Amino acid sequence: MTADSLKREKVASYLAGLSPAAREMLLRRLETTGADADPELRLLAEAARTVAPAQPAASSYGAIVPRGVVAALQAAATAAVQAPAAAAPVAAPAPPAPEPRGPLAEPRERFFVPFAPYLIDERTAVKQPGWICRETLEPLWTLAEREIIGEALVPWTGAALAGAHATASELEAAVATMRGTTFAELQRRIRDGRDDPKARMRLAMRLGGDAAYEDLVDMLALRDRLPRLERILGRLPATIGATEIAEKLAAEPIAAHLDACPDDAPWLAAAVAGRVATPATLFRIAVLAAGSDDVADIRDTPAADFVDVGLGVGERAILRFETLWAERADLADLVGEFRRFHEVVRGATTVVLVHNDSRWRTRLVDLRRTMSQLIGRLLDDALPVLRTALRPAPDVDPAPADADDAVRVVAVFTAARRHKEALAVNELVARLGASIDQAIDVYGREIIERLRKARGERRAALTQLSDSLLKMAELAHGEEYAVLLRKSRDIALGRVGTP
Repeated sequence: MTADSLKREKVASYLAGLSPAAREMLLRRLETTGADADPELRLLAEAARTVAPAQPAASSYGAIVPRGVVAALQAAATAAVQAPAAAAPVAAPAPPAPEPRGPLAEPRERFFVPFAPYLIDERTAVKQPGWICRETLEPLWTLAEREIIGEALVPWTGAALAGAHATASELEAAVATMRGTTFAELQRRIRDGRDDPKARMRLAMRLGGDAAYEDLVDMLALRDRLPRLERILGRLPATIGATEIAEKLAAEPIAAHLDACPDDAPWLAAAVAGRVATPATLFRIAVLAAGSDDVADIRDTPAADFVDVGLGVGERAILRFETLWAERADLADLVGEFRRFHEVVRGATTVVLVHNDSRWRTRLVDLRRTMSQLIGRLLDDALPVLRTALRPAPDVDPAPADADDAVRVVAVFTAARRHKEALAVNELVARLGASIDQAIDVYGREIIERLRKARGERRAALTQLSDSLLKMAELAHGEEYAVLLRKSRDIALGRVGTP
């Protein structure tokens, strides 16, 4: 191995640790800064070309060159230049292995990949440009399969997908062609529908309604913007932290892109919403990108779409909260959506001050009313639920489902009490607060006393109920109270002094 080869291999080993998108960005930066004029930079460029994949990744959203990586690589190159060459020659590297042949994903799975950052699961009442509801994809694919690309799909079934006759790259190229054919035809049908209301109605019905039709219009508008949106998203971190420096670093390239391409704002805001650690960051980015915290100034700039998307996150949090409650989902997920809604309200009332804008104020009032009414319905039966769970009849074993319902009600009540400024539930929280606290205390002492006297299966059932009681106590009163209650429970069970 020559001295230059050894140097190049050392730098390439460093580059191999970067993502493909980061290596491509580094290579572009080196090529645009005249790397050939500097031996160290030329070494970096040659190594980057060696490591860079022949085919770009299907999606490089969120991939960035970490800050300082060029300086680090230059240091690595300097070390490589100064390092002594290996004395013993080694064999030349083996040629790259051929691309594996399967099994391959279904074409449908690849067809919508470019739209992934803009897909959401919720069908919101207020259509937000930039977001596409996932349920639109199924009827859209069915229409394309039956009427547009049916013949093109025939070779990509059976043996081809099993990897017998094609590679993933060949499938990707075929899907890209089918995608182009499909959207060109759908674009033609939408144009026809502008002059023919019946044609528009037929297409909307095929897709599942007007909301799905609007999603298709969004997808067509987004498709032409995908290359430049992917570039700006590639300059942003995968997660934008809720710190001043992180938000400023994200806002700078966003503001520059909005200045150059203001019509991209809805799609950029929608994609960024999936990267922020807290929805409040969307409102802070709006302020930073607009260069003003005056709501009238923000309204007159493309940054206004970040406020719209931020309020849309609030509506999605309500819908997810309702779904998670109905599905009896994990408590952490349920409370997480409550917290997300609170962060939206906080950002809209302390960062942007949306009450000074009539349209945004109306939207926020509607969101708070909807969430408050939902919480009110869930807490209306809080005391009967607690009584059913924690005070079973003397001759009846406690029901685990009743105990689970009680834990969920206490969790929602605690979240409402903690974030009551985001809702219109002050009166409800004040009315229920003392009663729920008292119920947990009184019923808890009763359970421990019954546990002390119980034997056999009844004792096991009451022990399980006491576990739920401890969860409620910690949610309502904090960890210290729960520790004291646990000690009382353990004494009743005779566990004192056991490990």
